[in-house]
Amino acid sequence: MISLTLLFVTILNGIYPALILSSFHPINILKGMSFCKIKDSNLRRALVVFQFLLSSSLIIGVIVVFKQTRYIQNTDPGFHKDHIVRVQLPSRTLRSLGQGNALLNLQTIKDKLQSHASIVSVSLCSGYIEDIRSKISESAD
Repeated sequence: MISLTLLFVTILNGIYPALILSSFHPINILKGMSFCKIKDSNLRRALVVFQFLLSSSLIIGVIVVFKQTRYIQNTDPGFHKDHIVRVQLPSRTLRSLGQGNALLNLQTIKDKLQSHASIVSVSLCSGYIEDIRSKISESAD
């Protein structure tokens, strides 16, 4: 997508000056006639405004992404990485049980774990929550 945009902008930047220069008659300029036509002036203004809006939008977007990334990296996630126990169940075991039975068995395991007094909370997930911060740091570098 970016390469197509780059190609389009490059072609547009080559065609516009070529059209202007091909309509240029040096004898008229030497006689004191104006080179710019009114419609060219309006097109030029529109292109400048469009370029300004586009660059402003991109700058604002970069600032927002930078601040969001910094916020995620510096905010306390609300859990201690040392206090997490992760149990990975083989996916083929869950597939062999079927969708309904797998969810039932996972809920049974969750209920058994929650019945212990020393366990504060139990959750089921498909990814590793404690690795989120390290993945964000790697992508920011």
